[in-house]
Amino acid sequence: MAIDYTTPLGKVRAAIPDISEADPVLSDDQITAYLSVADGNLYGAIALALRAIATETTLLYKYVKTDDLLVDGPKMALALLESAKSYEVKSGASVGFFSLVSSGFTLEDSWGSLETL
Repeated sequence: MAIDYTTPLGKVRAAIPDISEADPVLSDDQITAYLSVADGNLYGAIALALRAIATETTLLYKYVKTDDLLVDGPKMALALLESAKSYEVKSGASVGFFSLVSSGFTLEDSWGSLETL
């Protein structure tokens, strides 16, 4: 089925870009879920989709270097996350699931290292 780029789903698909009709990266149901979580905000849904792809990229592709091949999954994921951040700013809304805040307490690991949060 052809992608309709005039619909919210098609616009998200075009922006991430996930335009292969034969083998899409994300299903229509996944993109619809991102649109729902972002309350219909296209930029928020795009950011969520990019974050999902970045997470999958990190899980699937490790850093591998051979004589004639280099696969740098973490670097690809970072580029996707940077793009997601720019869409989050454009969305004007918080679409993340959590935020990290300083609590002022200190963690000590088993080697005696301290880190204040």
